[in-house]
Amino acid sequence: SSDVCSSDLTLSNLAEWITTLEAMELYNMTEHAVRVFVSRYAIPKKRLNDKLYYSKQHIDKLKNKEI
Repeated sequence: SSDVCSSDLTLSNLAEWITTLEAMELYNMTEHAVRVFVSRYAIPKKRLNDKLYYSKQHIDKLKNKEI
C-alpha cells in the first residue's frame, strides 16, 4: 500500500524528534546513557542534516514507566 513511506517523517513534526543533546537535557542523562537507552529499547531514529534525531514519544513512554 502507499502507507509504506509514512514512517519516513519530514521536519514538519520535528517537535516529536529530539537530538542526543536535547535528550540529555530533558531526561537528565549523560550522552552515554542516551546512546545505551536508545540502543537497548530500539528507539526509532532518523538522520537529518548529519544529525541524529530520536522519537521523543517512544522515550517518554519508556521514561514514564521507569518513574
